[in-house]
Amino acid sequence: MPTATYPNKLFDFSTSTRDSIQRNFQLVSNVSKERIKDELTKVFQNGDPFSFLVLLKVSWILPLIFPALDQTIHVDQPVRYHAFDTYTHILLVLKALQEINNDYLVRFAVLYHDVGKVDQYAAYTESRWDKEKIRQIIAWPLNHRNSSPELMKQDFRALWFSNKEIDTIARYIAEHHTPWEILNSNPNNREKKLRKLLSEKGYEMVDNLLDINIADRKGQFNPLQSSGDLTDSYALKEILKKLNDEEGQFTYKDLLVDGKVLLTRYKLKPWPIVWEVLEAVFDWVLTDIPVRNTEKELDVFIKNWLKNRNPSSSMQKTWMTINNPAWGEPLLMY
Repeated sequence: MPTATYPNKLFDFSTSTRDSIQRNFQLVSNVSKERIKDELTKVFQNGDPFSFLVLLKVSWILPLIFPALDQTIHVDQPVRYHAFDTYTHILLVLKALQEINNDYLVRFAVLYHDVGKVDQYAAYTESRWDKEKIRQIIAWPLNHRNSSPELMKQDFRALWFSNKEIDTIARYIAEHHTPWEILNSNPNNREKKLRKLLSEKGYEMVDNLLDINIADRKGQFNPLQSSGDLTDSYALKEILKKLNDEEGQFTYKDLLVDGKVLLTRYKLKPWPIVWEVLEAVFDWVLTDIPVRNTEKELDVFIKNWLKNRNPSSSMQKTWMTINNPAWGEPLLMY
């Protein structure tokens, strides 16, 4: 592995070196997990991960280090979204990301962000592309947003990454489509949605997610998509910076009302009504924090909300909208 750890640009082994590595590639299994983990961390922090992955594949070592990633080779994707198989797309996204982001955990997240597509696409085939069955697949664990983090956890635990590192990578993978959802929403609502994401995740994570989105779009290379025009993605980064500079991370603790106030002032029962009110208040305040996060405005809103509350529909959680408004088909198929 050290032979491939620090490539500064894409290159190939000499024929003799390549042949020797291929004859003995299984010896990597004898290397301690700590050593392998250290080498991986070094190259993803300071090296060229894209070239490193290419060399791992040429060396036949890839399935021994990243088995779930290896399974994505020759797994075709809907041509509407991608011109290449899943593995090639992942490498192109990694190449694009490492040019704008040097966080090794974010890079690892990109490496595994689509590995769950192997089983997801297999399920599509078995469903014979029935739209209702596809919607069910998207809403269940086979959705690659759910399965990719789990596959990553298996492979990275085997490499002895820490629980903190694995949890961070998993969060990035699970949320990598969130910027897409914001971009597919009404442009007038994007700032509010971004403000809420900033509230939930913090500036660093949201900024990294936007970098993943930019790299993901650059890795499509499909003339049927407008992935060459990333104006809207870059605009989100500008909005995020503006929100962070002017407002910071607004969270529930910044509300001028809390559970204790709701219990005493409005005589509410502890659960679930208190949390319902707090969610409604928080969502409403995010639209205009300076004006709405005042005791007077909050009091008016809470009283009206309680008066008009429909108990039969409260606390019902629904899956994200899975219809692409442009196509009328499931958005997450890609």
